[in-house]
Amino acid sequence: MKEIEKEAYKRIPFEILIHFADFCEKNNIRYSLAYGTLLGAIRHKGFIPWDDDIDVIMPRSDYERFKTLYHSERYPFSDITINKYHATGMGKIYDSQTFFYFNKIKRSYGLFVDVFVVDNFPINVKERLRWQKWTRFFISLNAIKQADLKGMLHTRKSFLGKARILLYKMLPIPKLFIQKRISFLSQKYNASPTGLVGITMSCDNPFDTYPANFFEEYVDVEFEGRTFKAIRQYDKWLRICYGDYMQLPPVEKRIGRHHITAYYK
Repeated sequence: MKEIEKEAYKRIPFEILIHFADFCEKNNIRYSLAYGTLLGAIRHKGFIPWDDDIDVIMPRSDYERFKTLYHSERYPFSDITINKYHATGMGKIYDSQTFFYFNKIKRSYGLFVDVFVVDNFPINVKERLRWQKWTRFFISLNAIKQADLKGMLHTRKSFLGKARILLYKMLPIPKLFIQKRISFLSQKYNASPTGLVGITMSCDNPFDTYPANFFEEYVDVEFEGRTFKAIRQYDKWLRICYGDYMQLPPVEKRIGRHHITAYYK
């Protein structure tokens, strides 16, 4: 195996993004750049200089159409409904010719683009928080069940954190049941419009909610010299996520969150 040069940590996910966006355009599937990728597009016209990951987001109906239509040997798609070994809540499109270690834990997939999905949220606040906490519980349980125990314990410094991992690992709940429960809970309120939506699977801002019309209209934005789609209401969405997002953070906070070492197969 050959270690991937640091410069490729941005180049490879960007190539995946181009492939994904071209497929969506050809099949009339809605998507938007999301989170730090959308912030980077608006504030920097590309990657945030100290970041290297790419996030996109899709309404549930488009996400399901994408899963049905999409197939690629080079850039496969994975989520909990099609891959019993999928450890995270969000879907991923990844480079099948690479793999990497995150916090010294080997991942079963290569460098990737995260695909988040928008679902209806209940209006009642207490009901919403209770529902999301259960969803987050099963997402965490799935991640721990799938992970290498030794590697995951290494990432936790506190005694309570290690104890929680051991407890979750020992719970006699089948992985398939956990994944089916996540899928059911995330779509629980999709039968009829509630006017409120959010990203159930997100590790960041998991309890943020947005008006449903945020994800109805899309515009073109520039990212690394290419044009991609973004929700028309990106300003309002970014302010919910980041506040005054055009203001650069202090220098000491301009650091990446992802500590990975990647390799070509």
